[in-house]
Order: sequence, then C-alpha cells, then structure tokens
Amino acid sequence: MSPLLQGTKILAARMMDRTATAIITFEGTHIPREICRAGGIFRCRPHRAKAQHCHRCQQIGHRADVCIYKPRCPTCGQVLPEDASYTCSADPVCLRCGGPHRADDATCSNRKAADAAVRQTAYNKRVAQHAAAMAADAAATTSTVRRKSRSRSCTPVRHALSPLR
Repeated sequence: MSPLLQGTKILAARMMDRTATAIITFEGTHIPREICRAGGIFRCRPHRAKAQHCHRCQQIGHRADVCIYKPRCPTCGQVLPEDASYTCSADPVCLRCGGPHRADDATCSNRKAADAAVRQTAYNKRVAQHAAAMAADAAATTSTVRRKSRSRSCTPVRHALSPLR
C-alpha cells in the first residue's frame, strides 16, 4: 500500500459523469489529503452534492443531455427560437423564483434550497449505510458459535471392576 494511503481503505470509486473527477468512498470518517494511485498523487476533498441543473431548459432536476423540453434563454426564460444567432438584451429574470438574476445563477434561493435538499438526502443515505454497517459488525461480534453439546445418554459408563480371583 502506498504511504499516502496507508491505513485508509477505499470502499468504492467511480467517475463523475463525463469529467476527470472521481468520487471515492473511504472507510471511516477520515479523508486523506492526498492519495497515490497509478503513478500520480491526487488531492482529495469532500464531495458536496448539488442538484442537477439543465443548461437547456434552465430547470432543476435533470441534465441537458437527457432534457426533453424546449431550450430557454438563461437570462429572460423565453423559449429560444430555432435561429442560432439569438442574443438576449432583456433584463435578467429568474425562471424559477422570479428574482432579478439569470436562471443559471448559483445564488438563486430555489437552487440553494434544491442543493440543500440533495445534500440532506446524501447525508441521510450515509447515516443509514453507517448504521447498517455498525449493526452488521455488532451482529458479527456478538454472535458466538455454539458447539453441539454431548448427549448425556451417550457418555461412556464406568463399570466397577470386579476383584480378581
């Protein structure tokens, strides 16, 4: 095991969609600062889950690559015309909350609430997984292997020796 990963067990790893970012699940609560894998040193930091934001229809909850809705302008929220040279000159109005900002703004109250809900769901999932692991460990350590007891009827009987004549 590499010195940068000593004492830390990786439980799961997966790539994050089409990015160069990997999501690695470590055992326990300690996240190492760096890990050494495949000849490189990689920095680790906690993953903060966010709600998916569609850059096509400007809604929360799905990605643009799976969007079935018509494209909307992120500034004014209007359905975009088929003409690719469209430029919006309107004042920004959020499609979700009606605030004076673009629909893709990270400071939108609706987007922040959706991000908080996603993080809470992820936290609840981690707590449930940890509780299940603790219960499994407790069950494994408290259960003892019981050996079969010998039946009393099968114990050898000691016979009194008769005196020699």
